[in-house]
Amino acid sequence: MHEAAKLVRQEELMRLLLCGHMLKECAAHMRMSYWTVRNYAKDPLFLSQLREKSNEIYRRLDAELLSSKEDMKEKLERNSEEALEYMMELARTSTGVIKLKACQDILDRDTRVSRTKKIDSDVDHNFISPLFLVHAAKVGREIDVTPAALPEAEDEAKSA
Repeated sequence: MHEAAKLVRQEELMRLLLCGHMLKECAAHMRMSYWTVRNYAKDPLFLSQLREKSNEIYRRLDAELLSSKEDMKEKLERNSEEALEYMMELARTSTGVIKLKACQDILDRDTRVSRTKKIDSDVDHNFISPLFLVHAAKVGREIDVTPAALPEAEDEAKSA
C-alpha cells in the first residue's frame, strides 16, 4: 500500500477515535478489517500522536470553557444590578400581581428569606428496637392475665 494512503487512513482513524468511536465502529466506517484497524491503533507512533492530539483538544476545550464561564459571570454581574433596580422600581410603582411577583423575586435574592434555600433541621428518627418489642410483649402478657386467674396463680406460688 502506498504510504500516503496509509497516512490518510491513520488520520481518519485518529479522527474517529477522538470522536469517541470504538475500533469496531471505526473499521465499519472506514470499510476496513477490524484487525487492520487494530494494527494501526497498536502502532506506538500512532498512540503517541493520538495522546498528543487528545491533550491538545482537552487544553483548547478547557480554555474555551473557562473563558465562556468568565464571560457569563461578567454578564450576569453586570446585568443583575440593572435587573434588581428594575424589579425594585416595579415593586414601587406597580399594583396587583406584577407588584407581588417583583417583591417575591427581590426576596428570593435574599438568602435569609429565599423560598429556594434549603432548610436545615435536626430531625432525629427513632426506631423501635427488637429488645423494646420483646419487653413490650412480656409486659403485654402480664397485663393480659385476668383478675380471676390471679388468685389461682397466688395459690400455686404458695403451695410450691
